[in-house]
Amino acid sequence: MKTKDSIDGASEFISGGVAFAENLNSIGSSSTDVSQIQGFKKYAKASSIKDRFHNLVKEFEAVMTDLHFSLAVANEEQRRLDQESLNEDIEQMKHACI
Repeated sequence: MKTKDSIDGASEFISGGVAFAENLNSIGSSSTDVSQIQGFKKYAKASSIKDRFHNLVKEFEAVMTDLHFSLAVANEEQRRLDQESLNEDIEQMKHACI
């Protein structure tokens, strides 16, 4: 017989799984959108691209925590590397548009 706690736990896990899938879809959609921006629009949207990236990372980490998943990489180090890469890409977009 299932207890209320096990049912609640399963329900939370399912909700977390749905949130995880939605976050991955958002990441994919955002990546597609960014890769299709051309010319001056890349420079004009650089700030919003950066903000969207940070929001997606925060959402991803929250979902991973909710699901009690552990990440194989050191979060802070990976975040720093991702930030450096994003900053370099934005600088390249600025120079390409000038």
